[in-house]
Amino acid sequence: MPFLDLEELCRFGATLPTSELALLPVAKGRLQPLAAFYHQKTATCFQRALHGDVRKIRQVLESFPCSQREYAGSPSHFFNINTPADWRLAQGRFANLKRKVPVIAITAPASAPARPPS
Repeated sequence: MPFLDLEELCRFGATLPTSELALLPVAKGRLQPLAAFYHQKTATCFQRALHGDVRKIRQVLESFPCSQREYAGSPSHFFNINTPADWRLAQGRFANLKRKVPVIAITAPASAPARPPS
């Protein structure tokens, strides 16, 4: 998540409920478990899951109390790089962040046929 705003996320997580072992941000209805705040007690749950060949984080979340809260920042903060295409998108976004005026391109699958003069 290269675009994550850590200061904003820390403000978000400053009030972890005492009865919960994790606070998970929700952005536009999507749970963001990779940007969550986890109590150190959850480490054993994750270790057990990995040793048991459980690879789905949502499955591990069922093993301890956690809360979810809407994240007020931009949902684009949670952009993940999982594929070469994601990497290229991130590189373009980083390049645009450095420009005073971003480059914007508009493309169409086909050109519209020219209209004859009237």
